[in-house]
Amino acid sequence: MQLALDFSAPRPASRPASRPTPPPAPLQASLPTGMDRRRLVGRRSLHRGAAAETQALRRYLARGWRLEARNWRAERVHGGGELDLILWRDGWYAFVEVKARRSLDEAAGAVTPAQFRRLDLASQRFLNLRGADFADRRFDLAICDQWGRMEILENAFA
Repeated sequence: MQLALDFSAPRPASRPASRPTPPPAPLQASLPTGMDRRRLVGRRSLHRGAAAETQALRRYLARGWRLEARNWRAERVHGGGELDLILWRDGWYAFVEVKARRSLDEAAGAVTPAQFRRLDLASQRFLNLRGADFADRRFDLAICDQWGRMEILENAFA
């Protein structure tokens, strides 16, 4: 049996639908825009930063450092800086700033002089509250790229 189709024949008129069909939603409507997009990017950055902090902390703990505080904030009247990791070993405090960016170079360049001043003031306040004003201290920078590679720059701000 052979089927013959005649495409040149006039098409029968279609009946109007009882309900109009809405046009399909454009693809862009499902993507976040404006404030929602900023929240999404901010949340992603927050999680990336927390993962980098955890990775840095594990490295320090493996080297015998003891965690004293994580994400410690000084009061605003004392500079208001936040110290990502505060570690102690053999009479030394290490104040670690963790930066996660697309590349290690971007992360290394992410600490401004103003931010370092805030970190310095916050570290002084932390030591003051511990009664360890004259303790030996250093500032390390732990940098992480988008693939999870990490480098720790000891005494980075000397």
